[in-house]
Amino acid sequence: MFDTPGLNKILNLLFIKELDNLKSNGLNISRIKPLVIINIDWLIHTASLLKKGEVSLSELLEAFYQNATFSKEKEYSSEEEKIQDFQNSLLSFANYIAHFLNDKFGNDWRTNELLSYLFHKKVTT
Repeated sequence: MFDTPGLNKILNLLFIKELDNLKSNGLNISRIKPLVIINIDWLIHTASLLKKGEVSLSELLEAFYQNATFSKEKEYSSEEEKIQDFQNSLLSFANYIAHFLNDKFGNDWRTNELLSYLFHKKVTT
């Protein structure tokens, strides 16, 4: 449910509307970042990478923010490229981060962690 394409974008539009109301009442909102729904499963999947410092949560969030931003003013070489960029901006955090981490660490980053855990654990009888 929380990984539904476009859900972050819809909730963020509502969030921005509420922020605008707060701003009109004199509150400083300049340090508030866009709203992002993060599935707890993805925090668990990436916990070892985060703990080792191989990637930071702020790096993941910044990458997601950049991907989720769709600009109508951007020049596209084709209509297909524009459509693809828009569709990419609708990805959930989990779907985008899966691609991001696969690009950064290779497609087997989760498998390597599991194998390391299984074969480096001491066996007790």
